[in-house]
Amino acid sequence: MISKSTELDQKVLSNFPRQAILEFRKGRGLQYPRLNEVYDSLFAILRQLGQPTDA
Repeated sequence: MISKSTELDQKVLSNFPRQAILEFRKGRGLQYPRLNEVYDSLFAILRQLGQPTDA
């Protein structure tokens, strides 16, 4: 079973290239993530490191 945070991380990563191009075209450039987003993503990754894989 995939957790909500994992699904969100996958969505963010898969949308990143498209979002980067759109922001570049608007002349805004990439925006830094908010601190709480970094914190949440980091701890989601750390939780996954302690779990066995399906492979």
